[in-house]
Amino acid sequence: MSQVPYEIVPPAGVAGWHRNIDRLWRYVRAIAPGGGMPSRRDFDPVDIPDLLPRIWMLDVALDPFALTYRLCGTMETASLERDPTGQSFMDVHADRIAREPHFLDRYRHMARTGEATWRRGRLVLGHNDRHKTVENLMVPMTDGGAAVAILLCYSLVFRADGSLY
Repeated sequence: MSQVPYEIVPPAGVAGWHRNIDRLWRYVRAIAPGGGMPSRRDFDPVDIPDLLPRIWMLDVALDPFALTYRLCGTMETASLERDPTGQSFMDVHADRIAREPHFLDRYRHMARTGEATWRRGRLVLGHNDRHKTVENLMVPMTDGGAAVAILLCYSLVFRADGSLY
């Protein structure tokens, strides 16, 4: 069982990441009060309409820990070959989690600390077989309180030839 590597995102972002991920990071930093976590209430899809097809959001419950798909953009649903909106993340990806329970470590870390994460590497969830790699950014958000309530996720999926899906 291999650990899926990810990085904690520093305030300035990650050198060399995709320009769309950089745009989303700059946007969420701009709406985050005092450099803290952004609130879902301050997130306005009108500000980044071209990024929306690759955005997906997970509602977070802490005790017991649970994730539920709040929404899933059209490019993400096309790559997943289904729309998981409203479904349990743990149920949708039960096979993966059963094989590699540590897979949820990244999500638990974000829910516990409020730290955003970034990853580039092989796809680890059930996507179209022609889609091989991913670059994604996940940003914890509040619902107006202090605790993490939502994970804002943005995924760029690449085909085997390296072209963006």
